[in-house]
Amino acid sequence: MYSDLQSNSVNDFTQFITDNLSQTFVQNSNLNRVNNALILSFELNKKNEPINIKTNARSYDLNREIITIFNEYPIEKLDLRDRNRFSRYSTSILFFNNNKTGIKTLNQFNVITPPVFKGCEKSKNIAALKKCASTKIKIHFAKRFDSYLPNKLKLKQGKKTIKIDFKIGVDGKVFDVNAVSDYPRLNKEAEKVMYRLPITKPAEQNGKKVISSYKFPFSLQVLSVKR
Repeated sequence: MYSDLQSNSVNDFTQFITDNLSQTFVQNSNLNRVNNALILSFELNKKNEPINIKTNARSYDLNREIITIFNEYPIEKLDLRDRNRFSRYSTSILFFNNNKTGIKTLNQFNVITPPVFKGCEKSKNIAALKKCASTKIKIHFAKRFDSYLPNKLKLKQGKKTIKIDFKIGVDGKVFDVNAVSDYPRLNKEAEKVMYRLPITKPAEQNGKKVISSYKFPFSLQVLSVKR
């Protein structure tokens, strides 16, 4: 994702960072072969202004300095592809290569848009969209899971937790569902329910539909046992 980078001489944003970021910050960024890129990311509001700007800098001062410099660069000059409130944009700022740390940014900003669940289309931003998705999934599970099953299985009273992993494909359908608990029959029921999750608008990365993964713990409260 962050390897195909233009050189400083042809990338205006890279040059702007080079002109404004002290080499002291660059050399003290603590990048290495494992953690080889310092990434800046942000969202856009309705006015196409950057919000929720973050970096993975290891120091508070470097994080603040990069965000300050970024805020001084004209947002309209950045190649952000389609601009919408559900996308998060990111680029490398510093890149470690051949035992040296240099300033390099992406040719085009990386753009990731999470899945959009039915009924969540009017969410105000990414945080609201993810919260809506979580609520929709929980409501779907609560409505369709056989609430009488724990009693049918004569489970003891108390909270039973089922951990569920699943993916949403490029067609918006759920696949690869895996439920884990101490009760195989509950696992089977949970997987059946999640496979019936309505089709969503799939996640996208740089304009292409991609697979997204989810992990959810669901709790069931067994109140009584029928004998």
